Amino acid sequence: KKTSLVEVAAGLGLPLIVPMAVPLTVLLICFLAAFPAMAFKISVPSKHLTLGRRHIRQRCQTWAASTNTLEAPSSTTNIISNLVERKFDYFPSFVPLQTLVTSSKLASQSFEEEGGHQGTYLNKPWKNSRIYIDGQKLWTAEDKTFMDPIINSVRSKLIELFGLPDKPTSLPVESAFVNYYVGSGDQPRDMERHVDCDWTGKPVPLSVVVQGLYENGDADGETFLGTLDCQTSAASPPVPVSLKAGDALILTEALHKPHPVPLAEKRLVFVVFFSALESVA
Repeated sequence: KKTSLVEVAAGLGLPLIVPMAVPLTVLLICFLAAFPAMAFKISVPSKHLTLGRRHIRQRCQTWAASTNTLEAPSSTTNIISNLVERKFDYFPSFVPLQTLVTSSKLASQSFEEEGGHQGTYLNKPWKNSRIYIDGQKLWTAEDKTFMDPIINSVRSKLIELFGLPDKPTSLPVESAFVNYYVGSGDQPRDMERHVDCDWTGKPVPLSVVVQGLYENGDADGETFLGTLDCQTSAASPPVPVSLKAGDALILTEALHKPHPVPLAEKRLVFVVFFSALESVA
């Protein structure tokens, strides 16, 4: 048995809404927000969150602006709601900056000294990754020094976010790798929009992109280093999500496509795919 994000949402008391029903949901929420005494109590493991009129109005404003930008999430409930409804969300400072700086430096050195791994992804040649784990199997043990701190930070944040038990069966890692990109106009970063998949081509239920640093990155975490266009479906408008060092884009089978890297610049990105939220034997 595997715990799904929908089940987590249900545990939070969130309505299970398909993407096409989102506009109607927003209108209903905005209508309810007009009542002065209205407040909703939502049970969350080990704590309670209360969404009052002010928070509901802020949520409506976020949805109204979502056609051309993505605002930082205001609460755990909003993040999970977005992941269920939109299939993606932005999380600032997801990985501690010091962890990010150290892992980025070690990963950059590995790329400079050894290069990436030859292979294919989405039926295209791919050599811009160092693959640490794939198909739930360890591929490159020597990358442990910079990949494990990133994976541990990501899992810790997600376990807290989803209210999962902190044990090995929570968030089993399907794949983990680090990508580097050089702005030369013909790099795989100019890939077509896609959904993250496992080695068999099956979409993974949860994936996380963490913006790293390269030699010309801004170590103070104040400069946007990467942007990805995200879509709930092929018919929905793309929403650009910009990331600073340590920021994360969380995806639940959303279409996405990274913007090209500026000419002559370099970028580093850590990526983790999960095969489930929780796997119980």
